[in-house]
Formats: sequence, C-alpha cells, structure tokens
Amino acid sequence: PPAPPLNETLDAILPLPVDLRLTRIGADDMQVALDGTTLPLRSFGMGIELQGRQLAITDLELQAPPGQLSGRLGLTLAGDYELDTSLYWAYRAEDDTLPPLAGQLDARGDLNTLQIEHRLQEPAAVSTDGSVTTGLADSLNGADGPLPLALDLQHSASSLVPEELGLSIPALTGWRIDTLNLTTRGEPDDLAIDGDMQIRALLPGEGDSTPFNVSTRWNSTLQGNTWQLGQLRMEAEDNGLEISGQVDWSGPLTVNADLRLNAPDPGAIYPLPAGLELQALQTDAELQLTLPDSGLSGEVLLDGLTAELNGQTLSGGGRLALQDSALQ
Repeated sequence: PPAPPLNETLDAILPLPVDLRLTRIGADDMQVALDGTTLPLRSFGMGIELQGRQLAITDLELQAPPGQLSGRLGLTLAGDYELDTSLYWAYRAEDDTLPPLAGQLDARGDLNTLQIEHRLQEPAAVSTDGSVTTGLADSLNGADGPLPLALDLQHSASSLVPEELGLSIPALTGWRIDTLNLTTRGEPDDLAIDGDMQIRALLPGEGDSTPFNVSTRWNSTLQGNTWQLGQLRMEAEDNGLEISGQVDWSGPLTVNADLRLNAPDPGAIYPLPAGLELQALQTDAELQLTLPDSGLSGEVLLDGLTAELNGQTLSGGGRLALQDSALQ
C-alpha cells in the first residue's frame, strides 16, 4: 500500500507537546555506502532541538573530503513545513582539476516555495536571488501528480577574469567580464534564460593591443535537449552582430544559426595593415553544423556581403562547406 501522507504520520508520532534537546551528536572517521559506492566521512556533528512541531538543527558540521558543509536549519513539522536555513558549503578538488568552490545559501519559506539567496564566494563573487517552487509539501501531504518544479532567479556578477576561474584559453587572455546579469525563469523543461553583460576584450596577437568594450544581451529558451536562441546582440565600438538559432543535442550535436553583421568601422576592433581602410562591412550568413562521430560537418552561406575598402565598394557572397572536419 502507498505510504500515508506525512502530516498524518506526524500527527500519530507527535500527538502531545514534545521538548527534546540533544546538545551534540556526531561521529568521526566513518565510511558510508551509497549505491555500491563507499564515501569517506571524516567528521559529522550537529545539535538537535524539537519543541512541539518546531525542529531546529544547530551547529551542523559535515567534513567529507573533498567537500564540506556547515550551518543551521529550522523546520516546522506541520502544514506546508516552513523552513529557515543558512548553509555554507565548499569543495576542494584533490587533483586541482577545478578551482576551489565555496558559497553561502540562505533559504526561507516552506517546502512548496522557497525564497533563496546564494552567494558564490569562490572562485568568483556571484549573487543569486529569487524563488524556487517545488510543491514538495503538497506531495508529502498526499497530493497526486508530478512536482510543479519552477525557477524564478536572478544572477549577477562583476569583474570575472577567465584565468582566475581556472579557464586557460589563450584567445581570451586579457579579457574581463565587467558585469553579468542573468535571469532563469520557468520549468526545468521549458526554461527562459535571458541576460546581458559588459565585456572588456583584447585581441590576441603580437605587440600592444588596445582593449575595447563589448556590450552583449540575449534571450533564449532551454527546452529538453534544445537551446533556442531568440536573439543575441553584440555591440563593440558602434559595430554590431546579431545571432539567432538553435542548438540540439538530442542526437548528434547540431547547430543552426542566422547571423547579421553591421560593422561601420571594423578597424576600431581589429587593427588593419598599414594602407588598408575598411568601412561599412555588412553581411548576412547562415550557419549549419553537425558533430557526428566522424567529425564536424556543415556549411556557412554568406549573402549580401558588402564593404568599402580604401574607398572602393566591394560586394559578393559565398559558401564554405565542411565534411568530416575537412574543407570542401
């Protein structure tokens, strides 16, 4: 038979006022078996207090290298199970494959809907605020149907440097994200991901290069195995690039995108050789790529390419094809 609703179980277990206090319980140097995997547990401890239907867990400490967790939790064992918790977490990879990770989570509300504040502290300062809807309280109390999971979160960060995040990408050396704002809203299988960011970019190459600012904003939707990009617009020194398209990984990875470039002054971004002056560069392009096991395949179609080179008007188009990672 199905398990009874949790509220009925609690009514049977806690029919009378209860006042229970355990100042400290804990264990050291344990091995925990989980689904055939043995996890080392260096230390575990907490205090427990139960007064009526109010449960409080205090001085929580969990050391399970490479991770650790500490904090407190308060939970009402009735109704929608009101919750108030503050947790610090950290992860230190033993093989240095990841930079140190750490953050602070504060959550309030109940097991149906939680208001959360998360502050990622390492490897960068990233703030997350908003609500998470789970419907867990209704489910525990006997409601039928799937959990109505939904997110409404805002994320923000500043002064992000790839090297400090453990990303060693030569082409991004000297780059910095000055500001980043991101919104995630919706259900996990239909999630809107919108945002904007300001980038301080630096072109790779020999000698001194002048940094330039890139303003980027986008709206997109994640649906199952498909990411739909409604529009991404990048602007740098009055030059603009718009991209829309779709990335699908339900089978072999496929990318389909439309691009529109409008660059009145490309030389403000990419220094040209002496004696060359390029202006009014415009083009539309279609991009189709597939990544099967045999290698990258696809094509790029250029349509309506126009530009002014040293005062002369140029126009044209073209097609670039790839088959098994080789140019055709």
